[in-house]
Amino acid sequence: GINAEYGGIVDDLYGYLIDGTNTLFDYSKYVLPGAIFFFKFLEWWYTENRLTSPQLPIPPPPEPPKIVLGGIEVPTDRSLCPICRKKRVGSAISSSGFVFCYSCIYKHVSDFGCCPV
Repeated sequence: GINAEYGGIVDDLYGYLIDGTNTLFDYSKYVLPGAIFFFKFLEWWYTENRLTSPQLPIPPPPEPPKIVLGGIEVPTDRSLCPICRKKRVGSAISSSGFVFCYSCIYKHVSDFGCCPV
């Protein structure tokens, strides 16, 4: 009586141990990367420089492009084409950094071979 019950309990515990081990190995492909992510997250969370980023000085803005002697004046409203003085249509940027209407700059460069500014 007692040996049969004792053997049954041991067999049951052994079966649960085997099933638990198999389940652990089945889910280890998910648990292991999750655990690594979690520990890396904790490592990041507890680093001191996470809260205070280095304060680099803000560089000064670049100087505005220089207007060539004999060039046209650039309007203060940056949405206007410097050639036709209207709202730009089909914007194109020149190598000098100024933005014009495509048709205006194409005609000017075709006629004069240089940037109008």
